[in-house]
Amino acid sequence: MLKAWYDATLKSYFPDSDETFRRNTGFANPVGQAFQESMAKILDGLMDKAAPSEFVAPLDRVIRVLAVQGLPAGVAIRFLFVLRDLLEKNVDLPASDKKIWQRQLDALAEQSVEIWCECRETLAQLRINELRNRIQQLEACSVAKERGGTS
Repeated sequence: MLKAWYDATLKSYFPDSDETFRRNTGFANPVGQAFQESMAKILDGLMDKAAPSEFVAPLDRVIRVLAVQGLPAGVAIRFLFVLRDLLEKNVDLPASDKKIWQRQLDALAEQSVEIWCECRETLAQLRINELRNRIQQLEACSVAKERGGTS
C-alpha cells in the first residue's frame, strides 16, 4: 500500500519527474526521502489508530516542502486524497475500516491545512523581514552618501 501511495503521490505532484527522482532516496533525493519516511509514519499511524498528535511531525515534513514550493493548500494536501482513493479501491479492506480511515484522513487534511497556513505565514514574514532589511540598508547607504561618505 505504501509503495502504491508513494508512487501515485509523486506522480500527481511531479508528473514529469523521472524514475531516478521517484526511486532514489537520501542525499540523491531528499524530497523523496522526506515523503517516503513521512508517508510510512502516517500509514502506520492510521493502521494503529494513533492519536492526532502523532501525525503532526510527518505531516509537517511533507506539507513544509509543498508550502515552500508555493502550492495552494488544496494541492498540498492532495497526497491524503490519493491515499483515500487507494483505500476506496482496496477490495480486501472491510467497509467499516474504510469509514474509520476516511474519518481519520479528514482530520489529517484539517491538520495539514493548518500546518500549510503556518508555513505560508512564516514564509511571508521572512519575505517582509528581508524587504525591511534591504530598505534599511538602502536608507543607511543614502544617508551616508548625503553626508559625503561612501557606502
